Amino acid sequence: MAPDEPAVPDIASIISALGSAVTSDDVVRILDDSAKSIVAHDLAHRLIPAAAKFADVDFGAHPWAALPAAIALVQFDRPRGWAVLGAARATFERNDDREGCGWACFVEGLESLGEGDLLRADTCWANSIEALGESHLLVRFSALHRSLGAYERGDLDGAVRLAEYSLHRARRDRDSRMIAAAATELAFFRFWKGDFPAVMRAADAAEHAFAEIGDPLDRYEEPLMWAARSAVAYVRGDYTDGDDLIDRGLDAADAMRNAWYRAILLTLRADLSASWNPLRSIDDARAALGYYDEIGEQWWSRWALQALVIAQRENGDVAAALAGAAALLGWVSNPLERGRAMLERGLTEIAVGDKAAAKGSLVEALDLLDSGGARWHAARAVIGLSHADPQRGEYLVRTARSRAGADANEIGWRRMLRGASFELRLLGRADMTVSGQLVEIRGRTTAEAMCLLVDAGAAGLRVETLCEALWPGVDLERARNRCNVLIASIRREIQPAVRIIRKQGRIIFDLDEGECDLLKARAVAQAAIRSGVPVADEEWARAALEMPVIGGSTNDSVLEIQYEMDALAARLATRNT
Repeated sequence: MAPDEPAVPDIASIISALGSAVTSDDVVRILDDSAKSIVAHDLAHRLIPAAAKFADVDFGAHPWAALPAAIALVQFDRPRGWAVLGAARATFERNDDREGCGWACFVEGLESLGEGDLLRADTCWANSIEALGESHLLVRFSALHRSLGAYERGDLDGAVRLAEYSLHRARRDRDSRMIAAAATELAFFRFWKGDFPAVMRAADAAEHAFAEIGDPLDRYEEPLMWAARSAVAYVRGDYTDGDDLIDRGLDAADAMRNAWYRAILLTLRADLSASWNPLRSIDDARAALGYYDEIGEQWWSRWALQALVIAQRENGDVAAALAGAAALLGWVSNPLERGRAMLERGLTEIAVGDKAAAKGSLVEALDLLDSGGARWHAARAVIGLSHADPQRGEYLVRTARSRAGADANEIGWRRMLRGASFELRLLGRADMTVSGQLVEIRGRTTAEAMCLLVDAGAAGLRVETLCEALWPGVDLERARNRCNVLIASIRREIQPAVRIIRKQGRIIFDLDEGECDLLKARAVAQAAIRSGVPVADEEWARAALEMPVIGGSTNDSVLEIQYEMDALAARLATRNT
């Protein structure tokens, strides 16, 4: 415990005493004796059940008692809570009590954050630091929370630095409460940057720190820690796990009787699971918006409106989504969040077929997101541009992958860079499904090219090899031109899925085993032959291998693949004979 840190209060005894208090004087006395400890250890939220007793108390001569009372009051009577807090700071100022002013500014920062006014909160915390001095207990929290001010100004890298520094100091001081808070905020900023392993490391640090805080009701940011974990699960496509983690966060928020955290969790679920469950996301976003409107919150309400835009778009109501995006852009000013809003508007404009408008929106989004250091959403904007501007699609996809850097094969990044769901059928009649819609493969040469690229796997094919296989004897320069036209056509046909990659003179069809029947049938047959016993999907593989590759082909390279499939089918049929 730091020298200036008040001892941890017996909050259960304080709540019990408040429950037994008869007069206003009793309430003031109880809070006066424990105010610093309650605020310093972030326990004022535990007073919420007793807050009704504070409503008519005159705290005028007792500004210290007013601080925890105000925090509890704003949860159900925001104007009264702010009035009590403002009166406390005014009393400290009249008494020339610099320390009291610093504590009051700190609490005002917390409540400004609760209303979504991050810049006001940042100013309050700066004033608190100035009044209390760098060594004061509350300065550690004020310095951490100023990372939110950096975020609000669009400086994501600055926000990360402040949160990391606070986490370092907290670890040095072995301050579990501070570690939990710093790690939770760091996870939020790291998510914006798309560094998902770092998000999980920060969440691990927070969870470990929370475990060292004895009473679950004192693990104040715990709902947000579960939210961070769920966000990573959602972007990685594990929606069931994401839902389970959100539920744990909701349980923690409900146990604390913290409706603000509950609304945040609903907002994040609405945003990140809209593609999976758009109707639930619409309900979640509207429920969160209703709560934010009730309390006058201005930060997360913007996120909830954005989530509603995404959910409406995913549900096919693009007119409503466009209207919501316009309303959001008239409201949001944070550079990072404006960039995200422009991104979602651009994607919605693509959905209605207005590619010209989408290009303008996405270019503006990209500029804002790049400037703020939001690598993840910047890459999403570039993928969107590849759909709005297919002539530059290949270059733009490479640009998006360059933003991913070493993270390109991380599950969340890989899903995003691949654009949409995709399924290719090459056994029997060749066709494909993109975003759940059946798409015809046009032309024999297109089917042959796709088959050869699929067979080549992650190594891909050199352009010259593909040209020779498709157009034997044709002049290489002419064949190259044909190949470029063909690959561009395939890329357009499978949009918004992104699976065709050019890398170092090779063309790669980036498919998972489950996305192509040829790959899956081959893998199942090989596994069954190796094991000597029946395996999952073996009967399906037997039937699939009986079908001709792309309905039958005379291309020599495709025939080699056909001979391989025939041999596999024969080995599978005679395995036990």
